Amino acid sequence: MSVKTEINWYYRAILSSITPRNSPENNRALIEEIIEADFKLVKGALDLILSGSIAKVNFAPNQQPTSQSFYSILSKDKTRQYLVMQGYCDCFYFAEHVLSRATSFTCTHELACVLLEHMSADLQKDGDNFLHSVEELDEEEFLERMHLLYDE
Repeated sequence: MSVKTEINWYYRAILSSITPRNSPENNRALIEEIIEADFKLVKGALDLILSGSIAKVNFAPNQQPTSQSFYSILSKDKTRQYLVMQGYCDCFYFAEHVLSRATSFTCTHELACVLLEHMSADLQKDGDNFLHSVEELDEEEFLERMHLLYDE
């Protein structure tokens, strides 16, 4: 295994360590380490957040939210949507550079969702939330939406 691959797996582990169970200070320190690792990737993720093209879909059986969710991100050219879940994105870059070659530890889509998930809920942009939309779906609707995105 190359040194570059080992470094990418190290940052992948840091990225997956950013969770709601951590203190805000701990998550902030982990995010700062990601920023130092690849500022260009972080800038792309922040630009994606500011574009307002990220939608969150929550699994909410009987209108009771759970921790199960995924994100739908509209591509720049608006021709497709990317499916992003914890530790996974269905974009070409993620498949090729993260999973196959291990030349990167994440893609802008996954990083944007991690950053967005751990930004303050009160953080607003011109009075609006950074998310394009948030949907609460029952099991059948949740699975159907996930399959529709995955099959694109």
